[in-house]
Amino acid sequence: MADDMGWGDVAANGSNKIVRTPNLDAMAAAGLRLTRCYATSPQCTPTRAGFLTGRHPSRNGCYCAGGNPLSTEATTMAELLRDAGYATGHFGKWHVGGVSTSDPTGPSRQGFDNQYSIINSYMAHKMDVSFTPTGSRRSERSSGYCEDVVMDAALKFIRASVEKERPFLAVMWNLAPHSPFLATAADRQPYVDLPEDEQHYWGQITNIDKNVGRLRRELRTLDVAENTLLVFTSDNGAVFRSRDHDPFQGGKNNLWEGGLRVPGLVEWPVRITEPRVSNVPVNLVDLFPTVLELAGVAVPQDIGRLDGVSLVPLLDGKWKERPQPMGFHFLHQRWEGNLQRRRDEFLSGVGKVGFAVIDNRYKLITNLRGEWNRMVITLVGEHLTVVLNGEVVIEATLPGLPPPPWRINSGWTRAARTLWAPCRVRTKREGASWHPSGAHRTEFPASGSPPISAGVRKSTTGRVMHWPRRSPSQQAISRCRRMCTSTG
Repeated sequence: MADDMGWGDVAANGSNKIVRTPNLDAMAAAGLRLTRCYATSPQCTPTRAGFLTGRHPSRNGCYCAGGNPLSTEATTMAELLRDAGYATGHFGKWHVGGVSTSDPTGPSRQGFDNQYSIINSYMAHKMDVSFTPTGSRRSERSSGYCEDVVMDAALKFIRASVEKERPFLAVMWNLAPHSPFLATAADRQPYVDLPEDEQHYWGQITNIDKNVGRLRRELRTLDVAENTLLVFTSDNGAVFRSRDHDPFQGGKNNLWEGGLRVPGLVEWPVRITEPRVSNVPVNLVDLFPTVLELAGVAVPQDIGRLDGVSLVPLLDGKWKERPQPMGFHFLHQRWEGNLQRRRDEFLSGVGKVGFAVIDNRYKLITNLRGEWNRMVITLVGEHLTVVLNGEVVIEATLPGLPPPPWRINSGWTRAARTLWAPCRVRTKREGASWHPSGAHRTEFPASGSPPISAGVRKSTTGRVMHWPRRSPSQQAISRCRRMCTSTG
């Protein structure tokens, strides 16, 4: 998983004529290219939490970068695979907690037996970066370019797992191309005719590509490539120069296509025997149930309903459409300050924060208030955007395009029930509150507010743990409510 790498930053997607990604292009040519792969959030922390848990990040209070760490009571993919006999390793950026082995939110406490991790990437110089290795409470200075040393650690882990004949989960989260932008002279070489800042930016992506090539070659050398599921993606949409090469509106930190759509490449020779391209929308939160199903590991019932869906039918070429919509909820990390300084703009603005729902060909974006006169419907792929004003019944206007699977004519609460969103918005003037769906609920009743109740699950130590009645997300929302009493 690259950091801030846009959809167009893979040359195989066709929109970027500058970047050089021969190894990623080879991966696309040999496997499955997902043209509508979506990050779980337009920022890194929520997407990573969603990948690890299969649940919308707002359920865990991870609603923005630099906010709450992933709850220690969340059940992760790594925990379940480790308990099933897999070797598990995390390498690179973490950013859902600390990385010391003494930190309860670190990789070693979230199911990873091996690690070579750093908390974040934006404060790190790309050369000789300090990482925290397995069993250490302190970071150690590396020698070399960050992506090279991360891949060195990952390949060492993979070799050891293969030698021991153990199946493995290797989670490699790049530091690049997130700022600061710095590439080696060799990686800048293909871009010498560009300005220096662009040389560094695109050189970072070329370095990621080179390391993907190293990984693919090593899997073949170890004779495990045929039955290894390899996925490449990014944590959110494009920044900097990448946005100039994405055919979508927006970028990182907003809910437009450019902020959510990311590269999606899947290679698995024994199962994906011919190269394919899929236009079915998928979400990184789907990888949790997908990987567990393929590994034959049951999803515990006590962790609550998953928001991701298994992509196994898609891998087998059986999907024409996604069976259920996907929901997005985003609060920027500066939301509290924005509420104090420019409250109305923050609550009413569309796209930067708020809610979105994608249902195959259709995408709905609305603000934090769910106002009907500030809502956008997009027919994805048709380059048609309809801005709604007041109560409107949406009908298809393009020849041959089926009508939307929902009619918008009776208020946000009906849309929230029909389209699924991780949180529910109603104003105080309507007699209700801004209300998250809770730790283990995803469906709304026909009327009234869903109750906040405690869920129960077993921790990894065997103790029966109770979800707090007020999750970190609920606490943050309550704080927001107190600051918004005049506007609801």
